[in-house]
Amino acid sequence: CSLDANYSWTHEELKRKLQQLLISRMPTIAPPPRRSSGHPSIIALVGPTGVGKTTTIAKLVTKYRLQQGREVALITADTYRIAAVEQLQQYADLFDSKLMIASTAAQMQEVMPCVQNEDIVLIDTAGRSAVDSNRIQETADILAVAQPSETHLVLAATTSNASTMKAISAFSPTKYNRIIVTKLDEAATYGGITSSLCNVGNNLSWFTDGQDVSTHIEIARDSRLIENVLSDF
Repeated sequence: CSLDANYSWTHEELKRKLQQLLISRMPTIAPPPRRSSGHPSIIALVGPTGVGKTTTIAKLVTKYRLQQGREVALITADTYRIAAVEQLQQYADLFDSKLMIASTAAQMQEVMPCVQNEDIVLIDTAGRSAVDSNRIQETADILAVAQPSETHLVLAATTSNASTMKAISAFSPTKYNRIIVTKLDEAATYGGITSSLCNVGNNLSWFTDGQDVSTHIEIARDSRLIENVLSDF
């Protein structure tokens, strides 16, 4: 984001102009799925390795199943990390939810008819390097079968602006339409992620800021990022 400053502005005027500019450039906030009848809300998470997709899935399971009482099914396309499957299995067992594996488009085709009676279907995908276009396309092909109503690109607030912008571009084949920002508690400043979000047209959905699956997730608020950026101004 850039601002053509007027040298006659006071400190407070400049700060207010910056705040207005950031607000105007930030993505809008997408609300969580409403309760519906007849078909599930299918929610997929994609993104680079290490941004916290599986942990975020666990937080969403907790929110939808435990806090809202919805019927939730889990599908994992991440068979590269055994720990990811085990982690999701623990939550599936805890909340009496299904966990199914679909690491290929053909497997996803077999799995989808089994979850049509659920309220929420959460799909975890394998982390992909932003420079590995073939692997990203594999993920896109799997999701094309699932036809999620929401596909969230997960970005970590701790990642550099350059790497974040690369991920925003590289994951476009997955047709993501929302963005989750994780690890806000680990970021020294929110300047990098705020700058990146100013240049993306997709909606924000969730923020996460810790490891506690029941409390460390909230509906995204652009004001939280902007207040942090301007706090030392």
